[in-house]
Amino acid sequence: MARLSHPKSINPLTSIGGDNGWFDYDFLWEIRGIIDKLIGGVGLKRGQRDACDLRTGDCVYFWKVVNLKVNERLLLFAQMKLLSKAWLEFKINENQLIQSTYFYPKGV
Repeated sequence: MARLSHPKSINPLTSIGGDNGWFDYDFLWEIRGIIDKLIGGVGLKRGQRDACDLRTGDCVYFWKVVNLKVNERLLLFAQMKLLSKAWLEFKINENQLIQSTYFYPKGV
């Protein structure tokens, strides 16, 4: 768990991605976007509706916001090319950021 510190924004969960970047390792997200584009996915071309205001249903590059509770939880569904289904979750609990991933393969 990491201490919650996102200097670019007052509300870190609703301003993730895009011009604001991610919590760390932005270059890795860019590499993943390039790989996704190379294998036929959307890559980074979708961007997002607003740099500081996410809503349920919005897209953040190759992620879709499926659940959002401001200052509590952000759940993203992977719309990139994968052989499975995947989610990325950010939670804030007592001033700590907890990041979890969920991966469900499509068979053998």
